[in-house]
Amino acid sequence: MHIGLLADPWTGTLDDLVDEVAFAASAGVARYWLAQVWRFDAMGVIPTLAAGAPALEFGVGVAAIYHRHPMTMATQALTTSLLTGGRFTLGVGMMHKPFIEGAFEIPFDRPVQFMREYLDILQPLLQDGAADVSGSMVSYHGPVDVPGSTVPQVANPLRMSATPPTYRLAPPPLEG
Repeated sequence: MHIGLLADPWTGTLDDLVDEVAFAASAGVARYWLAQVWRFDAMGVIPTLAAGAPALEFGVGVAAIYHRHPMTMATQALTTSLLTGGRFTLGVGMMHKPFIEGAFEIPFDRPVQFMREYLDILQPLLQDGAADVSGSMVSYHGPVDVPGSTVPQVANPLRMSATPPTYRLAPPPLEG
């Protein structure tokens, strides 16, 4: 059995996170997860944390898709994977309707369709380095190029969804 730890995203400093990661590594924790909230950028912080814990794996969950284009998500995930030596798992999700509409004033229309189109772009960008997708809600035609990166694992929370429409969207795990 492997034990993981989800950091408290609401309190503490970067130094506190570094100390917590050092403790987790010394205690035999296998994976350290950071939530993507409005504090630290999780994918931005993870390489710093990984440098001090070379045996620990890292993950972000959930990186919300509504305010981050799939090309941006792909390049950030590939860069994080590169900087952690491939010890990175990306978790993506939709976030909550009241927050998306209230804080960002982005319509939360057709979330299942949005997630489907998002994953149709994100998956080939991570796996193949390019996507050519014209969606009704999100599109991208082009490459990503992060030399030396490895394909991060993608932990899709849709696999745990209680609703059949979103569960069916969950992609198979990427190889990497």
